Amino acid sequence: MKHQVASLAMQMTPVMPLSPSKEMTIMSLHGLVHIKKDDPIHSHNISIRVNGTGQNYGPQFDKINTGIPGPVQLIGRNGDETIIKDLSLHKWNYRTTFQAPLGTNPVVVDMQGMGKGMAWVNGQSIGRYWPSYLAKEDGCSLEACDYRGTYDNNKCVTNCGQPTQRWYHLPRSFIPNDVNTLVLFEEFGGNPAQVNFQTVAPGTVCGNAYEKNNMELSCEGRPISDIRFASFVDVKGTCGSFKKGSCEGGNNPIDILKTACLGKVSCSIQASDDVFGKSNCTSGTTKRLVVEAVC
Repeated sequence: MKHQVASLAMQMTPVMPLSPSKEMTIMSLHGLVHIKKDDPIHSHNISIRVNGTGQNYGPQFDKINTGIPGPVQLIGRNGDETIIKDLSLHKWNYRTTFQAPLGTNPVVVDMQGMGKGMAWVNGQSIGRYWPSYLAKEDGCSLEACDYRGTYDNNKCVTNCGQPTQRWYHLPRSFIPNDVNTLVLFEEFGGNPAQVNFQTVAPGTVCGNAYEKNNMELSCEGRPISDIRFASFVDVKGTCGSFKKGSCEGGNNPIDILKTACLGKVSCSIQASDDVFGKSNCTSGTTKRLVVEAVC
């Protein structure tokens, strides 16, 4: 289930890589690292990591700053031309708070739209993510998969042009609070506003989006075969046991969802009066679209 209660509404500007014809100097407060074109570590994409343990002895050592305290610049040279990129001006970390999805079903984080980095929830690491690394566009077969016979690495190739991994498991023990914190350290750049949460139940997928947000359903490679429940505005219950509340939109939500989603592996629709019709709910009622689909 896509749980649209939290998103990271920020933008990042990635650092442009230097071309092979340029030399690069990494400058910090404590000195220079000069990398020439013929240096073995020179490449289009260089990762810089710092072991900033600092001083770990003496009185009150825990109060001493660690890491790189000053500005860091990339200086590229091509003949007489000099290009300077100040990495200190870029935003590398993102933080937001979110509510845990309702119910007891397993939770995953959808990292679609991000580049490469690491993620933490309430201080617990959920690992590295790299959804910008895509499989090759061609080579996938539309025929039914059959591994029998002679081995061939081209058999049963799926998800061409898609990330090697997009959904990351989030144990419910990591999100015991009413308000939880998600922190991302991003290395490449991306669109953190697309990060959201889903709950997964065997054979079904549930979607939940508040008014004026897009609700997305995905069966993770399988087609959506039916819409078991759909309602817009006042909805009660959790995934697998949703119930209509005291009021809902004027249009038939199940018919709208069937038209938009049946036969597709994923679909997206906006939770709004324009799509599902105005309701007769009292003023101040929280409006949300809730869907349970069969995969």
